[in-house]
Amino acid sequence: GLNFTQEDVGNTYTILLKQVNGGLPGITYDTYIYNVHIAVLADNGDGTLQIERTYADLSGNTIDEVVFSNSYEAKSVDVGIMATQSLVAITNTDRELQPGEFEFVLHDASGSELDRQTNGIFEDSDGTKTELDDPSKVKFENIEYKAVGDYIYSVSEIVPEDAEENKLDGVEYDGTTHYVQVHITDHKFDGQLDADYTYDNVEGNTTAPVFTNTFFSAEATVSFDTYYYGTDTERTFDFLMMPATENFRLITVRTSAIQLTQGSFKDHVAEVVSEPIVYTEPGTYRYVIFEQGRNLRGVSPDVAWILVTVQVSKDES
Repeated sequence: GLNFTQEDVGNTYTILLKQVNGGLPGITYDTYIYNVHIAVLADNGDGTLQIERTYADLSGNTIDEVVFSNSYEAKSVDVGIMATQSLVAITNTDRELQPGEFEFVLHDASGSELDRQTNGIFEDSDGTKTELDDPSKVKFENIEYKAVGDYIYSVSEIVPEDAEENKLDGVEYDGTTHYVQVHITDHKFDGQLDADYTYDNVEGNTTAPVFTNTFFSAEATVSFDTYYYGTDTERTFDFLMMPATENFRLITVRTSAIQLTQGSFKDHVAEVVSEPIVYTEPGTYRYVIFEQGRNLRGVSPDVAWILVTVQVSKDES
């Protein structure tokens, strides 16, 4: 406090009043400076002095009271939503999950699309792509939160438009939609917002949801021997392999013919092998193989048909 004596009677003092910045986190301190005029008017004769106080702003305008208006705002917090892509490969060929192979979308509670990302590759808002350390990881761009509250999002895999029953090219897509609940608080009032999040409304569950796609593929070739008793070991013959119905009736679609390649003759025998045939669904597949051509230089084509049945089954192990 300020102390005045009898010697101060008749004098007026002007004091500058301002707030001290206490350095509390999140507080923006009012830096305005006020004038306080203190006039020592008289000695009351009873051991006290008559004092009058008036307040003014820096422009000299008299005001009724001094008010310092501070504000509080906590710093924002970022949350990165993640997912995991799993690929179960049921195949007799090599098949591993590749970066960028599957696409995912993030929506807010209103259904608005916020972000799209692919597995194993993160693309920021500037279009810069970064390969993640694991192709199974799905990372969405961080979301900045500036206010307390609860926020809900959904994460789903984008199934190609031409997929049938979520299946395309041997891949069965996971049609599950997962949900993310983000809870933003400022209960510590330390100038920094805090974020808690859970997946699929399971308390304490911070494990990224897993999307499991199943890949089914079986690869097979069909081979047989052809015989030629001439002397030209480089002689070739043309064969055609066509899909057939259950009763081995030809499915006469030109694009469905399967290419066959004949090797060289050795001891009058040459092997004929089909190109690899890829199956993306279990089932029974039937084909008819026959020789093409006509009587040429005394060699007549074999008129026999070879009936082929391929049984494709799924072995989960």
